[in-house]
Amino acid sequence: MAFELSIVGATGAVGRTMVEVLENSGLPVSKLNLYASGSSRGKILLFRGGDIPVKDLSSEILGDAVLLAVDPAISKNIRKKYKSSGKYFIDNSSAFRMDDDTPLVIPSINGDSIPSKPGFISNPNCSTIEMLLALFPIRQKYGLKKIIVTTLQSVSGSGNAAVDALSNETLAYLQKGELDAKFYDVPISFNVIPQIGDLLADGSCTEEEKMYKETVKIFQNNDIQVLATTLRVPTFFSHFESITLSCSKPPKMPEVRSLIMNDPYLKLMEDPSGNLYPTPLSSTGTDLVEVGRLRISQFDPHELSMVISADNLRIGAATNAVRILAKISQEGYL
Repeated sequence: MAFELSIVGATGAVGRTMVEVLENSGLPVSKLNLYASGSSRGKILLFRGGDIPVKDLSSEILGDAVLLAVDPAISKNIRKKYKSSGKYFIDNSSAFRMDDDTPLVIPSINGDSIPSKPGFISNPNCSTIEMLLALFPIRQKYGLKKIIVTTLQSVSGSGNAAVDALSNETLAYLQKGELDAKFYDVPISFNVIPQIGDLLADGSCTEEEKMYKETVKIFQNNDIQVLATTLRVPTFFSHFESITLSCSKPPKMPEVRSLIMNDPYLKLMEDPSGNLYPTPLSSTGTDLVEVGRLRISQFDPHELSMVISADNLRIGAATNAVRILAKISQEGYL
């Protein structure tokens, strides 16, 4: 059944990617409305052969379903205003992820948590989505007790301004020998920033806390341990992760490879010559999580290590939101 859809924050990095993913999704969108801040009002985005003008964010949000690609404060205002609107809102911000009354959804993992009645649904954190997609088939087969993960996250996770900053910092250094911070507190070009989000009392940062708490909620397992270290690195797109997990049962490598190869959301990137593996460049622009460098610990047969890479704007945001929307449509809730 066809439905009317709106995207709020349509001109940002995630919003534009939502339009791109929708373009080829096959979803029966009868009408698409686009909204953004006042500075973007009147801009035109192309969707399925038609020109769609961008409306001011202050305008009434129309449609049966809404994709939100805005800051948490804006999401909170929208929820308050449209609480009884009868619309589905799929929110990419962190505003409601840990609220008991808001499902946190990766459709292929916990799609059954999507309610039949309209309301707010949260999209998980970008790094959480790709990690759990990669680990889910392994968890189903062997059980999962502990995850140790280090993320190398591209600047596009901070939006278009951060992408511009990396480009400008790099050009300024190569052309003039100058290296000044243009977005983050310190330069990101030729650098690594070992903190994403605010620092907490225990020394971790909010991005690391998100990965732990969201994993517990999505997997519905309060006993699982997640030790995350999140780094911002000077790449433009895709997030890369190095993961070691402790399984309840010893994993068998041929089975692990088979599980990954047969999962429609994953792509095994391995070659005996050692020249094929996940990278930010190869994963950018795709809707699959690349998985490679698989190895079982020589010290503990329950431990499995891997690296993964996925497009943070697609898999980590827009694609997951559209997959949630597709699930809602398939279930006949719209």
